[in-house]
Amino acid sequence: MSHEAAGEVARNQIWREHCKKEASCLKLCSIFSVPNPSKMNVIPDKPNYTTPKVVKPGSSDVLEATQFLASLGGPKHAHQVPSIAYVLPITSSQEYGWRPKPLSPASAMFQYRKTKCDVTDYAEAYAASMGGESPYMHTNPAKAAAAK
Repeated sequence: MSHEAAGEVARNQIWREHCKKEASCLKLCSIFSVPNPSKMNVIPDKPNYTTPKVVKPGSSDVLEATQFLASLGGPKHAHQVPSIAYVLPITSSQEYGWRPKPLSPASAMFQYRKTKCDVTDYAEAYAASMGGESPYMHTNPAKAAAAK
């Protein structure tokens, strides 16, 4: 009888026998031992692991480093804006706005200066006639209550 011609029960029986045969061949080994530990592969250290060698610098090295740091711009530039203290930006965040001055002069076409109109002329004349107090000025609340 072929596998395709067998019924559902026969196919399940074949599958059970196959699983039983496979399980009998499997054997779980719960005892672990290394026959020769000297031949065992050891996991190496991390590739970026280093053991730093501490070397105490001499007084001439310290003096040279201090002078170099002072030449780069130390506390003498602390009160200055970075664009004045340094020729070029030091960090990438300083690159934005390093040159605050415009690249070209301002065009008169886009300049909208404050000019007077008839309303502001009237308000100035009114303020002059009222003794210098404009109706638009914020006054002291106590003074305003006393005036009522």
